[in-house]
Amino acid sequence: MAAAPSLDPVLKPRLRGVLHQWAFLVSLVAGGGLVLEAGSTRTRLAVSIYALSVAASFGTSALYHRVDWRKPGARRWMRWLDHTMIFVLIAGSYTPFGLLVLHGALGEAMMFAAWSASLAGVMFKLAWIDAPGWLGAATYIAIGWIAVVALPELVDR
Repeated sequence: MAAAPSLDPVLKPRLRGVLHQWAFLVSLVAGGGLVLEAGSTRTRLAVSIYALSVAASFGTSALYHRVDWRKPGARRWMRWLDHTMIFVLIAGSYTPFGLLVLHGALGEAMMFAAWSASLAGVMFKLAWIDAPGWLGAATYIAIGWIAVVALPELVDR
């Protein structure tokens, strides 16, 4: 069986950039609305972190996929930012649960684990941006599984 031809590394899914550009704009409006509706300072903080992580992820992805980054160094840098924003989004998604839903040590531990693992993921991508795609995906999924530890308490709520 012949190997599939490799694609030019400059080719990127342009529609993804358009969709993420619109998602970025919607996330700014929706996130701003959530922050305005937040009742307490703690809720406002949790929602702000989440909303910023969503906007940062979509905004970075839109920029990476919409702009034709001709210089290899700039393209590589934007690719790294695009991939690392997924880690920021995952950690940002844990934040409202850690601050608002889970109380005490469990919430703090889950947030610490999520943000620490995400930082490790950012460093992993910095060190090995060309890692196989399956390895990057496995890393994202592994960080997502941190919530399993808190599942019993989440179900009780």
